[in-house]
Amino acid sequence: MLASTTLGFRVHAGKPRIYWKEQPALDIRYRTGRLTRLLNIVEDSKKSKSHCTPDGLLEKDGRYFIWEAKNWPKWHEPIDNVLWNSPRLLARKVDYRQTKLDISGFLFSWWSRPPNDSLLLARMRLGIRPLSFDIYYEFSTSA
Repeated sequence: MLASTTLGFRVHAGKPRIYWKEQPALDIRYRTGRLTRLLNIVEDSKKSKSHCTPDGLLEKDGRYFIWEAKNWPKWHEPIDNVLWNSPRLLARKVDYRQTKLDISGFLFSWWSRPPNDSLLLARMRLGIRPLSFDIYYEFSTSA
């Protein structure tokens, strides 16, 4: 696997795939209306789609992370809507070059920090735990 390093993560060449039918049933104890909707999107994806292709696969300390980038300043949709409509955030398995890997978390990049950043992060982390979730902003140096 060819990889480069960024922020302590090994960035693997190419893109991974999340196959919907290979995703385990989720035991989510903290359910909100948005999280229930996201679970429904996952179930619909299992019935109607074979897979999705995230933007990248990163590795750190032997753990694998999915990376998704939405770095377009003219993106018309609020970050909340994008995240709560992203079924890949509930994936637990990823396929990378025909190797099945367990996902430890997600890294999401967005073009600017929203005013509700802390609340959004807290809700996303609570919703997808035990997986980690971080947002990196294109025009900011901290997560």
